[in-house]
Amino acid sequence: MQPSEAEAYALRAEALTLAADGSVTDAAQRDFRAVLERDPQHPGARYYLGLARLQQGDTRGAYDDWYALAADSPADAPWLETVHGRLRELAPRLGVALAQAIPQPKPAEALGPDRSQMEAAQQMSESDRAEMIRGMVDRLAERLKENPNDADGWLRLARAREVLGETEAAREALRRAVALQPERVDSRVALAFNLAGAAVKSRDPLPTEAVAEFRVVLQQAPNHAQALWFVGRGAYEAGDKAGAAEYWKRLLALLPPDSPEARELSERLSSLTR
Repeated sequence: MQPSEAEAYALRAEALTLAADGSVTDAAQRDFRAVLERDPQHPGARYYLGLARLQQGDTRGAYDDWYALAADSPADAPWLETVHGRLRELAPRLGVALAQAIPQPKPAEALGPDRSQMEAAQQMSESDRAEMIRGMVDRLAERLKENPNDADGWLRLARAREVLGETEAAREALRRAVALQPERVDSRVALAFNLAGAAVKSRDPLPTEAVAEFRVVLQQAPNHAQALWFVGRGAYEAGDKAGAAEYWKRLLALLPPDSPEARELSERLSSLTR
């Protein structure tokens, strides 16, 4: 990871957002995603990508992103008050009780390396840094053996396994998180993406189990944009054009009419009748 590079992307993305009067433009989103490729837990990038979803009409997606950010944040995080305010704002729109709208923040010790450890890591060789990260992941796994009912812990372990390229181990951790809190949308979405694998960004058919998980997401969050897209895609790949049209029309209604995503989806819908 190159923190200086991540911060450079973050600064440029924030500048683009400010220049657009607070609108998280496509260019800013690309930069924020580049930040997360280098620092998956970067709070600023996670916050603004949630804001981008809200601006695109995906209220549920924004809420889920911000809920996950709040759940991953220590109690004294300077951004937490802002994120909590956003969650309280969106909860009534989604039928979420205010008493359940905000997750418990994580104590600092459960979040991973502290500042001194991160600074020390930057002085290490690649092999030493990888060994340090492996040690932290292993310690988290050991803590979960002692406290196997920690759904947030399993989710953090899954993310760490993904970073290390351990897809199968990440999948097992996600299954544990989902089993503990089956109503939690962010964990189930993460499991669906894990199951989908490379098919998310390729022309390969989506695995049946991934589509099934996205369907469950829609039962819990009927306007979840990503789930609508992938369930529609699963229907299309199964030869069910009518089913694909149903889900994609619902997704289209959530998108800004003049957005590139709406235009592309409209073209796909038109192609279904040819």
